[in-house]
This record gives sequence, structure tokens and C-alpha cells, in this order.
Amino acid sequence: MNRPLIRMRGVSRRFPPATIAVTDASFDVFPGESVSIVGASGSGKSTLLAIIGLLDRSSGGEYLLEGLDVGSMRAGAISRMRRDMIGYVFQSFHLIDYLTVRENILHALAIKGVHGRPAHDRAMECLERVGLEDKAEQFPSTLSGGEQQRTAIARAIAARPKLLLCDEPTGNLDSRNSQTVVNMLATVIGKDTTLIIVTHDPRVADSCARHLMVSDGVVSEEG
Repeated sequence: MNRPLIRMRGVSRRFPPATIAVTDASFDVFPGESVSIVGASGSGKSTLLAIIGLLDRSSGGEYLLEGLDVGSMRAGAISRMRRDMIGYVFQSFHLIDYLTVRENILHALAIKGVHGRPAHDRAMECLERVGLEDKAEQFPSTLSGGEQQRTAIARAIAARPKLLLCDEPTGNLDSRNSQTVVNMLATVIGKDTTLIIVTHDPRVADSCARHLMVSDGVVSEEG
């Protein structure tokens, strides 16, 4: 069997003075899996995603990412790992207003060290995959909410991440655009990319093969 991409054992996150956001999270996620994390608002699911995505550190337990113990890594090594292997899609699109759609993707690729013609070709390829090649030279303010989220997806997949994390990716969209984004996430990522989606929308959760439930910080696997 393949080595887990993600292995958590007894992971917790506490905030002073006495808030417990995540407690005793223990699960594995394997390369290429799609996993939803569901739960009510304030349940701890976004905190768990932040720990998985190296945006926050756990307070206790063991977190192995690609076999490496995150808890023993220095900040610089964590930053490089986050840059090199993780992509993010958030509820708020976080596009740069003064850059065109294409330039937003090129900016993300430059951070990864991809420049010039290879960057341009990859940006246009990803825009074509999300159906926005004709919007490449437009600015984010001229796009609909659904188009902005599709741009954010193109930006995330352009970097070819091993792990794609989505935090409520349809939270700001109507039902039609939500379904478009859900369908797109299922089809545009590479077969070796691991997808984890935090959501409260059952339709989004159903698009994933596995489901984790978070309730009062406790993580369990749904059948």
C-alpha cells in the first residue's frame, strides 16, 4: 500500500485561555484521494484544514506530511513545503485586483519559480481547463463570482500541487455556480493530486470519495 500523504495521530489545537478547536484528530489520507471535511460553523473544520495546509501549527499530537514530521520542522522548511506542494482555494477568491486573470496565475507561478513561456503556456492551459481562456486579459472586477472562483482554481492547479485544499469554495456562490465549481474540481485536478474540501454543503461533500465529520473539535469518519 502507498505511504499516506497525510498522517495525523492525536492532533489537537488549543487557543488561550481555554478554547479547544481540534482534539485528538487521527486519520490518514492517501495520494489521489478526495476527502470532504464537514461540520457546523465553529466546529473546528477550518482550523483542521489550516493545520493540514501548514498555515497553523498544532498544539499537540503528530502530523506527518509526505512522511516528514511537521512538528519538528523549522519555520523556513515549513514555508518551502507549503510553497512547493500545497495549493489553496478559499471562499474569498483572493485575486489581485490590479492584475488580469492571466497575470494572477503568472504571479502565482513566479512564486513557484516558473517564468517566461512555460509560465504563459501553463497559465493558458489551466484557463482553458476551467473555461476562461477568453477572459485571460480581463480584470477580476469584471468577472462574475463563479468566474472569479474558477480563476482561483486555475491559479491553484497551475502550480501542480500534490495537495489541493479548498475552504468553503462555494460559500459565496449561487446554486448554479456552486455546481459548476464542484464539477470542475472533480475534473480539472490531476489524478495524483489529493483534494481536501471543507464545506457545509452536502452536494459539495458528496463529490468526494471520503468524508470526515468535525463536531466540537472531534474528528470522525463518516461511513
